Amino acid sequence: MPLYDATKAGVVSLAQSLAVAHGSDGIRVNAVCPGYTVTDFHECNAAKRGISAAELRERNEGYGLLGRPAEPTQLASAVYFLASEDASNITGQALMADGGLSVTTG
Repeated sequence: MPLYDATKAGVVSLAQSLAVAHGSDGIRVNAVCPGYTVTDFHECNAAKRGISAAELRERNEGYGLLGRPAEPTQLASAVYFLASEDASNITGQALMADGGLSVTTG
């Protein structure tokens, strides 16, 4: 986990640095920081262990403040928002899309 965590911090720092470097060019740079997301990868790994997609989701009930992991479409919606005109004044930010987990841990 330390290497994984360091790379994630690096992505946030890179987004901030790029936003500073290119904001005057009208280029916005943000990072989306997802929490646990139920993807095909996780469903396939669970299936190899005899766990259905529904059971995988049930096992992760209670995750974060919202009580559930994310679905890929929810993260895609966050990216879509940040790329849209509705977010035209947002740059250099890290959007935590983790169901509130980041505010419950140190």
